[in-house]
Amino acid sequence: MEESVTEKILTAAGLSNDYLALFIKQQIEGEVWFELSQEHLQSIGISNKYHVQQILNMRNTLLGVTEAQNSTQEELKIANTPELHISLNSVIRLARSQTKNKTDSSEVVMRKVKSLDFSGKKLTHIVNLDSCITLQFLSLSSNSIQQISGLSSLRQLRILSLESNLIQKLENLENLNLLEKLYLDYNYIRRIENLENQSHLQELSLNRQQLLGPLEIDENSVVAVSHTLHKLGLAGNQLSEIGTLWYLDSITELDLSNNNIPFCEDLYKILSCMKYLAQLKLVGNPVAKRQKYRDEMILWSNNLQELDDKNILANEKEYLYRLKGKRVGTFPKANNAPGVELEVKGNRMNN
Repeated sequence: MEESVTEKILTAAGLSNDYLALFIKQQIEGEVWFELSQEHLQSIGISNKYHVQQILNMRNTLLGVTEAQNSTQEELKIANTPELHISLNSVIRLARSQTKNKTDSSEVVMRKVKSLDFSGKKLTHIVNLDSCITLQFLSLSSNSIQQISGLSSLRQLRILSLESNLIQKLENLENLNLLEKLYLDYNYIRRIENLENQSHLQELSLNRQQLLGPLEIDENSVVAVSHTLHKLGLAGNQLSEIGTLWYLDSITELDLSNNNIPFCEDLYKILSCMKYLAQLKLVGNPVAKRQKYRDEMILWSNNLQELDDKNILANEKEYLYRLKGKRVGTFPKANNAPGVELEVKGNRMNN
């Protein structure tokens, strides 16, 4: 039988089998990690300073632990197998690293923690966060999570990052009604939905969902966040119909790049209604291939300052206004696209 970590530590420290038996009794429900503070060692009869130091040194070397003397027995439970969910011990350990009072109990520490980052941990489930009731930032990006769940107690959460997972549905967010930023890029979400309770949402990113067809957009969800949402990312989602986005009258940044959006009435309607829109990305769409694409987008949007990562200079906009304002006219029509009436009075354009 392969020698356990416990046996390796004790053998290296030169301790007898009697001590080994005592340590085995102290193991925690099949886990190989356990508290090895000086006080713990003394409690089972190991008082020799040399042996104590040898054990602590070997434990730190073999298990990669630092400052073990500040850890509690509960915090040192780590599974032998790769972690598939957020272990309670991981939560406690991260939470304790942020607290100034190292003597706080695990429960107190978890109730105080504001930020947790479990990105890239091969997680498949979200569990053991119920006690983190003051948590404001949570990153679970780059894992294998299939469902948004286990977050209902995080009512103070402001920022949630779930990029690069296996999530198929936008759900179980109803209790997170203080959420301000939600990042879900590179998942498998088919539909933007269930945002009716997100009355504080300012940023939503759903770029590049891995789908066979276009991402669907629920009108009720768009309406629910229309007055608070400032930044929306929907790049690379095979979108061709975007009419529901016209409700977003507070949007300032919109990324629709690399979709299938044509020159159409919906696009004109959106740009006309988004009076605060300052940054727009449409590169990689059919509409962006039009000869006068840039001119049209600038004239259609009242406040646009940047198009496809290129600044719109004041003199560029003024030149276009003057050029089109010499006479009342219309923009060229495409299939199902409206003519846009342009009339300039002084330095102001009306459409």
